[in-house]
Amino acid sequence: MLISGGDLLNLFHCCVQKTASQWIRKILSEPEIKDFTGLDLYVEDDSKRKDSGVMLSSHQDVIEPFPKNVIVSPLYTNFENFRKIPKVDDYRAFFVMRDPRDLVVSWYFSVRYSHPLINRIDEI
Repeated sequence: MLISGGDLLNLFHCCVQKTASQWIRKILSEPEIKDFTGLDLYVEDDSKRKDSGVMLSSHQDVIEPFPKNVIVSPLYTNFENFRKIPKVDDYRAFFVMRDPRDLVVSWYFSVRYSHPLINRIDEI
């Protein structure tokens, strides 16, 4: 069990894009996870889609703390920014990475068939 002695904590699922982040988010949003951990899935904004996540750009200076007792999934950020996030005393984090060759192939097919062309993707 993640929570021992009733302490509040946060769980951070850190990753890069194309590492099954939405699939892991779906698993972490299951009622059994909430029942076992007592943690709610963090949703940045009610108007956003449920399958979104939190993206912190590498040049972002101000990082607000997340609410206590939540699972932040997925959190797209680098280690430097993750260290800047104000955290509760007791937190857990895990990072999901994927073979970079697989990332390139997945990105290609995602852009080609799954997502609309935005920005300069159509040119690339």
